Amino acid sequence: MEPVMKNRTMKAIMEKIDLISQFDEVVFISGESGTGKSMLSRRIHDLSPRRGNPYIEVNCASLNETLLESELFGHVKGSFTGAQMDRVGKLVEAQKGTFFLDEISSASLGMQAKLLHVFEQKSIQPVGSNKNIPLDVRFICASNKNMRYEVDNGLFREDLYYRVNVINIDIPSLKNRKEDILPLIDFFLTYFGQKYSQPQKHLTQEAKMQALSYHWPGNVRELKNVLARSVLLSKGKYVNLRLSNGNNCNTVAGNYPDHKDMRLNTALANYEKMILFNTLEELHWDYLSVCKKLGISRSTLFNKKRKFGLARR
Repeated sequence: MEPVMKNRTMKAIMEKIDLISQFDEVVFISGESGTGKSMLSRRIHDLSPRRGNPYIEVNCASLNETLLESELFGHVKGSFTGAQMDRVGKLVEAQKGTFFLDEISSASLGMQAKLLHVFEQKSIQPVGSNKNIPLDVRFICASNKNMRYEVDNGLFREDLYYRVNVINIDIPSLKNRKEDILPLIDFFLTYFGQKYSQPQKHLTQEAKMQALSYHWPGNVRELKNVLARSVLLSKGKYVNLRLSNGNNCNTVAGNYPDHKDMRLNTALANYEKMILFNTLEELHWDYLSVCKKLGISRSTLFNKKRKFGLARR
């Protein structure tokens, strides 16, 4: 199940993806935060000859250089403080499949040099090891920054930029493709309704007009989270949107349960579920970052994830 894009630029992008997915060239996806770079990366993999093999995603902005290096390349026991056993890196886990490097522009210059070696040599060395491990991986990279600016100002290596920018896809912001808003709303309402075993929700005509006039600074991710809240927290069939000063978008649903007919523990559980889900989505389901932001342990996160039945699409 996928949303049907009506915007001309997005239609051209989807056609381009259908073509390039069949080849192993590196793809660079640019666009504002929340425009759907991860979604398009996954679509490339799902349409490619590698679709039956692993799809691994790492956000370079969520880890410091030391942790990112260990996450990508793995390490051998004793290579640094806390390395109590060998660890296989994500790049090796992605063998025969696709590896998505999100926010690659956030990698330090030192890490960029290591990534350049990976792209040129098609091999890696785990931290603390002299052993070269050959890679058979299709790379997709993404950033929400202006990469030409990053290169010109010495923030991103020019040689690495040319390595990753073989095929470029630039996703327009949601405010510049208004015709895709209603199809995306229908898609997400159906998706979350099925995911949480809720009856099909619909927007009122007023809500549709509000959605079309709102500028959606968080793009598709913001729209997705708004609709997730409406499905999780409402009982009514129709969902209205309440826009506050053009800066925030909250949902108010028909027959919304208030304190008169909702027990406190139910209301608190619903609110906790919403906060957890939104944080997971915001941080691309990077558990370490989610735990740090919410101030909870990894075991607590997994227990709550299981309790609420939360799963990544």
